[in-house]
Amino acid sequence: MSNARLKKFLDEFNSVCERHKKDPKTITVLGASKNQDIRSMKWALDLGISNFGENRLQESEAKIDTLGNTVCWHFIGSIQSKKAKKISSLFDWVQTVDRIK
Repeated sequence: MSNARLKKFLDEFNSVCERHKKDPKTITVLGASKNQDIRSMKWALDLGISNFGENRLQESEAKIDTLGNTVCWHFIGSIQSKKAKKISSLFDWVQTVDRIK
């Protein structure tokens, strides 16, 4: 997402919150960062997006190494059993569980 599109989204989000008398700080905006580069993610951070969702472990590892705990990391994809341990150690949240195993 471009910086301009993100700003437009946040303006619309804040407008909807205001219209419905909701404090935007009580709502978590989760940026899906798949295929986004670090620079784009830093723009989003600068604009107040601090939660990012990833669905590919391999792609997310470099991002997590670079941005670290400045971001709250959500895993939003299906989990292969062999990757579960690594995902649980890297991510703050797992948003999808498709089987008990």
